[in-house]
Amino acid sequence: MVMNQDSAARRPNLKTAGSSGTFWRRHLRVSALFACFILLLLAGWFFDAPGRWTGLLAQRALEQHQPLAALEWVDRGRTFSSRTPQLSLLAVRAELQLNMNQRATEQLQRAIRLGAMPDVVSAYRDMIAAQRGDLDAAQRLLNQRTQAPLPSEAYEAVIRCAQYHGKLDWASWILDQIEMADALSAMVNYQRGRISEIREDFTQAAEFYGSALEAQSHMTRAAFRAGIMLVKRREFAQAADMFRRCRETPYQRIANIELANCLWEQDSLGEAMEVIASCIDDQPKQLLPLYLQVDEYVDADRAALVAARIQDALGNAEESVQLLHRVLDYNHRNFEARTLLVKNLRLLGRTEEAQAVAELQAKMVNNRQRCHTLRIQLSENPDDIEKRCELAELYWYTESIAEAELALDEILRLDPQCERAHRLRSKIDAEQAKGLVDVR
Repeated sequence: MVMNQDSAARRPNLKTAGSSGTFWRRHLRVSALFACFILLLLAGWFFDAPGRWTGLLAQRALEQHQPLAALEWVDRGRTFSSRTPQLSLLAVRAELQLNMNQRATEQLQRAIRLGAMPDVVSAYRDMIAAQRGDLDAAQRLLNQRTQAPLPSEAYEAVIRCAQYHGKLDWASWILDQIEMADALSAMVNYQRGRISEIREDFTQAAEFYGSALEAQSHMTRAAFRAGIMLVKRREFAQAADMFRRCRETPYQRIANIELANCLWEQDSLGEAMEVIASCIDDQPKQLLPLYLQVDEYVDADRAALVAARIQDALGNAEESVQLLHRVLDYNHRNFEARTLLVKNLRLLGRTEEAQAVAELQAKMVNNRQRCHTLRIQLSENPDDIEKRCELAELYWYTESIAEAELALDEILRLDPQCERAHRLRSKIDAEQAKGLVDVR
């Protein structure tokens, strides 16, 4: 009996031994799976899988006309891989969609540092140059189209170049060629809308923008521009609906400003005040690039101006005056703000102050009349540099920086050494350093 017990004690515990074997088999299997995961991760890193994946998502966002979303995917991709030029080239395209030409140039420089192919760099340089108005670059892009496929932003850059130079029939012809060969209906309809808008056919422009929005529901700029066209047609209820479609997008703040303006036009003053309150504290420097991205050049404190209109309609003269001073402090050229300021100062009994503002307004009106005279004289004698300089200076003081720059570019084309023009260029640069948008 004792021997049997000793034998049992020496006999191995088969249950324990089996459990131990199972444990080691599981441990080896988990280790193997973990090793495979590490190898796959290293392989993906080596072949830039994260960069490729985020690049595909950025590409898809661009095709859906969501350039800001594309830039977000580019930034995410760069956290995984900063050595590929492809992400920077996608960023160039996104910035071009946004009208941000200087930022597009910076992204292209980054792509060059990362080793982008010379022929690709050349095409992207032409895209940026064409969008800035270089006709030779636009023609090179059109010629290249038969040799290699180009992104839709290249075609849009050519169209914008043609529009800049007033070659609207050429722009329409190019759009006809694109429409026959490519599935770019949203972009084509949008740019047809821009051409109609330039021709001041606001009804047709609104229809084209609506068609662009039907083709691509994410094209926020089409909804925004349709709203602007409906405002020009004084169809404020329909315009308000378009601006509401821009909510829940990166353009919600500027859409709210324009929505509040539509509500003011409809005498819905309480609702207008509620809407404008959401963006009244936003600085123009933050808002003006958003306007530019939807093809609306604004050089005013638009939120303060719309809020001042509403306060004036509500009979709140003191609040209106404060807002109007803010508008004019940012940009002194705003005629509406000065006229409204005179009215509200007089309501408050601040007669002397109102008279001083009214005298300045009269001077600005005289300057505008002088601009009209100079334009007539220059149509008869376009080589008169002194009159061109005077017109450019009056534009800068009275009209807008954008008009002054256009006049200045023509002067420097005719006389690159013109000192008077270079002095004006310095004044414009100094003002833009304060936050006004530089559209170059």
